[in-house]
Amino acid sequence: NFKIYRHDIHNPNSPSSNRIHQMTLDSKGNIWMATDAALTEYIPAMDSFKNFLVNTESKSRSTHSPYIDVNDEIWFGDNDGLCRLSNEGKIETFPIKHLLRRFSIGSIMEDDEGIIWIGTIQGLYSFNKRTHFFKRYFFETLNEDVNAITCIIQDHEKNIWIGSWGHGVVKFDRHTGKFEINKYKEKMNI
Repeated sequence: NFKIYRHDIHNPNSPSSNRIHQMTLDSKGNIWMATDAALTEYIPAMDSFKNFLVNTESKSRSTHSPYIDVNDEIWFGDNDGLCRLSNEGKIETFPIKHLLRRFSIGSIMEDDEGIIWIGTIQGLYSFNKRTHFFKRYFFETLNEDVNAITCIIQDHEKNIWIGSWGHGVVKFDRHTGKFEINKYKEKMNI
């Protein structure tokens, strides 16, 4: 059986939008959704939705790439940069000055040292939660579009792996700042 949930302008406990970009699950079993209208939490125990509206300079309320850190705080991207929803329900935005295009945050991940990593269409960023300092890493290329990062994970050996547009699967050494590119090569049988 399917139960379909749709945005209802007369019901504040409905999803903020019918357009969902990404979802993630928190430690309580609640589902967090990045939509084109807000960050939305679905609470299964209440069969209800709670919407967290963001205010951006661009006037867009679109959110992307929700991520839950070790403190159960929700991180996500909006058109201005990186955002955090605290346990108290407050949204704090950390603008990323170099981002020039909308919807540019493709993924967010926290490493075992508590650093937040942000994959964008313009490269990889690290964000220190204590100092609020961003650091940018990008492939050495003249074509900025090749720096687009779609996903990030950390393996059990603490390596950071990146899925990219144009460079394939990339291993990133966070201590040296170097990228090890593993491009797909088609073998030809002759």
